[in-house]
Amino acid sequence: MALPPVRISASEFRQNFGKYMKDVAHTDFEVTRNGRVVGLWTNPHRDQMKLVDELSGAISKVAITDEDTERLREERILRRAGLIPHHGGEEHPVSKG
Repeated sequence: MALPPVRISASEFRQNFGKYMKDVAHTDFEVTRNGRVVGLWTNPHRDQMKLVDELSGAISKVAITDEDTERLREERILRRAGLIPHHGGEEHPVSKG
């Protein structure tokens, strides 16, 4: 559930714009003038950013050893040289003569 927006005055917003640029990644702000809300400072891409954070967290939890990296590099070289088939066993379209 999303938190309600934080209320800030227009002068506070203007004086500390850089701070709110960073904070808008995780917090919405209602900008007020004379006690009335005159604007909403929000991040329209927050859902996409959350998904990227979740995916990058999942990927970073996968342990890849130096041996895995070396094996994958050697397989890629052999595939490009046409010495082993590409994924699925079919020949790579670029390597057809």
